[in-house]
Amino acid sequence: MATDNGTKISVSASQVRAARALLGISQDELAAKSGVPKRTLVRFELGEGVPRQSTVEALAHTLERAGIAFIADMDVGGGDGEGVRFRQSRYLEYRPTPKQAVRDKAWADASKKAWEKRKPRVAAKEKMKDRV
Repeated sequence: MATDNGTKISVSASQVRAARALLGISQDELAAKSGVPKRTLVRFELGEGVPRQSTVEALAHTLERAGIAFIADMDVGGGDGEGVRFRQSRYLEYRPTPKQAVRDKAWADASKKAWEKRKPRVAAKEKMKDRV
């Protein structure tokens, strides 16, 4: 874990890029899933400035939830370098952070409201199909 300007960096920019490539997700997707602004993610991956620890933790947590394991420099034979890999576990458990849990609930509530609005129209269309 490196330290830069008082911020402990638990994962590097190259690890985040490699994890995104391994998962096949874009910066937009990672930004949306982690709640980190895209511009902050882009700057972090380019090495421009030092993000807050909470930003790095949000990115790492999101990628770990997606099945990524981060390999520290000291974990690789003799300290050859850091990296990423898929986790061993086949069954990944979704554990949102408190902020993500609130966002997930809000999304679920909004989806439910939207469905409740559409439900009568969908039922009416189904009825019309049955008549034909």
